[in-house]
Amino acid sequence: MQSSPNPGGSTTTDRLAAVAATSPSNAWAVGSYYNGTAYRTLVEHWNGNAWRVLKSPNEGGSSADNNLNGVVATSPTDAWAVGDYDNGKADQTLIEHWNGKAWKVLKSPNVGGSKNLNELFAVAAVSPKDAWAVGEENGFGPYVLIEHWNGELWQVQKSPNPGGSKNGSQLTGVAATSPTDAWAVGYYGNMPLSGPSHQRMIIEHWNGKAWQVQKSARPEGSNYAQLYGVAATSSQDAFAVGYYQHGTAAQTLVERWNGKAWQLQKSPNVGGSSHLSELYGVAMTSGADAWAVGNYENRTAEQTLIEHWNGNAWQVQKSPDPGGPKAINYLSGLAAGSPSKIWAVGGYDHGSASRTLVEHCC
Repeated sequence: MQSSPNPGGSTTTDRLAAVAATSPSNAWAVGSYYNGTAYRTLVEHWNGNAWRVLKSPNEGGSSADNNLNGVVATSPTDAWAVGDYDNGKADQTLIEHWNGKAWKVLKSPNVGGSKNLNELFAVAAVSPKDAWAVGEENGFGPYVLIEHWNGELWQVQKSPNPGGSKNGSQLTGVAATSPTDAWAVGYYGNMPLSGPSHQRMIIEHWNGKAWQVQKSARPEGSNYAQLYGVAATSSQDAFAVGYYQHGTAAQTLVERWNGKAWQLQKSPNVGGSSHLSELYGVAMTSGADAWAVGNYENRTAEQTLIEHWNGNAWQVQKSPDPGGPKAINYLSGLAAGSPSKIWAVGGYDHGSASRTLVEHCC
């Protein structure tokens, strides 16, 4: 475990949602913290020696909620963070860019308009002139939301909504390997999306011309399956992770793209068949080296969960739980700079506060 700042103080909420790294001395983690009035954007930077908070904009002002949910970096002078802010009427998209000196807000579309919800959950980049952000908009749906950066501005991209007009849909993860190869994952189902019953996975692919829905391998006997993270090393190899309902408990869900089809992968469930085990983030360095993070229930609380793919099987890796066995501990974001440089971020409960959590492998 690595020491990480908590600007919200000792009695409030601090959380990290995502992490990105370009080298052993350059990594970013983003999330939010509560200042007693509202949630503020949180950006932390690793310089090779320590994590420290960097100043980041709050588009919603001093008394409105601002959150960062995803981050990506292509170099020490080019990084993106995405999320949402409250304009007093509804959440709006928030995109911030690091130019090597400061984080600045860039204008981003809100398809649903200023009176309807627009949120971004994840971001991926091929180059400084080619990036993707995904989320949801509630002006005409709720529908999935995909935005693209072409080097000059962010523009909404046409994207399928497999849930149709009567079901909620959102994209929660995105990955890109080239200008003609990108993946977005999420889920759709009956409204509200947070409720029980039927939920279906969404996997969409960008082929350089259009986003198209891809067939996914549905877990047998389950009416509830969601994907939260996706990673790819080439057009022939990708992983997507999440969870599905199995009996009374959520179980880990891993799917792999082999260049032709998505196939279910067997993955461990530390909590057992009657207690939840969930995956929220995934990262790859090669077809024989991938990592997934999330949390599992130990009958008392939730504990961190890290699983590793060695080319043949997914195996659970030992991970710290600083909040202890009776407190909530979770991991939501993951970055793999190399097989020996892995970052995972999330949060844990400590007394009356929620603290940032950063874990580092090797």
